[in-house]
Amino acid sequence: MRKAGIFRGLVGGAAVVSSLLGAGSAQAVSQDLGTVNGLNYRVMATTIDSGTGLDSYADCGDGDIAIGGGIDIADDEDTNVGIAEGATMGSTYPDTDAGVSVWRTSALNESGGSLETAFYAICSEPADVLARKNKTRVGPGSRGKVRAACPTGYEVAGGGIRSAGPTLATVPYDDDDKNKKPDDGWRASSYNGGGERISLTAFASCVRARDWGLTYLRSGAATQAGHTVHSGILCPEGDALAGLGAKARGGEGPHDISIRELYPQNDFLPEEDAPSEAMAAGMGAQSDAIAGMSVSGICRS
Repeated sequence: MRKAGIFRGLVGGAAVVSSLLGAGSAQAVSQDLGTVNGLNYRVMATTIDSGTGLDSYADCGDGDIAIGGGIDIADDEDTNVGIAEGATMGSTYPDTDAGVSVWRTSALNESGGSLETAFYAICSEPADVLARKNKTRVGPGSRGKVRAACPTGYEVAGGGIRSAGPTLATVPYDDDDKNKKPDDGWRASSYNGGGERISLTAFASCVRARDWGLTYLRSGAATQAGHTVHSGILCPEGDALAGLGAKARGGEGPHDISIRELYPQNDFLPEEDAPSEAMAAGMGAQSDAIAGMSVSGICRS
């Protein structure tokens, strides 16, 4: 049985996550994975039962502010590559409603079995970060887009999305200024497959230009025949991952595609390192039409 009221809309026939944390659900303690270049990496591991959704988070502890994060959803064979069919990420964004700064992410499990998940937060001292957000409304059967801009003299170090629909894009953007870098803010996009208007919010974590020595990287991948696809970015040696994003495109339209997971990771040498060296993302498409994904990583020197 699905919990009443936790699903909104349809994407390719699959329900999408909205407000997912059920009454009486306990929030586990986040684990500190280490600090690199002033960024602290935190994780909260839990299980999502089949046929349910979960809205949970990794917290930054006392004093720090969440600037990036996401979720790693293990596949049904618990390997490092692949996402179980029917598992998908929803919103992923910074939140202070828990009483401390957290990175909150929602996920839905329609895979037919329980799934191990890891909720991540990338945290920084609050004095370094200026938080910005911007909201719009998306009508039924429509794709919505919204930008949260950083003010003059700042550049974006991370960002997120909050929506009752699937995540189509949560990425940094360039406003066509002279430097040609996607450092001007954060863009979010979602599809409303339901019968009522929904909210869509973009979040930007902004820092003073040149203070962090940020590098903006992008790569991509493509898929066909309804498969999931993965892509990732490795930061330059000595840099630490600050922000991460992904954008889905193609398929038969916005109703057909979504970002399935998005998370920081290490380079596995050694395995105990903080997940500061790289990022990974996965997307899925429901139809046989060609679909693709571009991923964005922001690295701090």
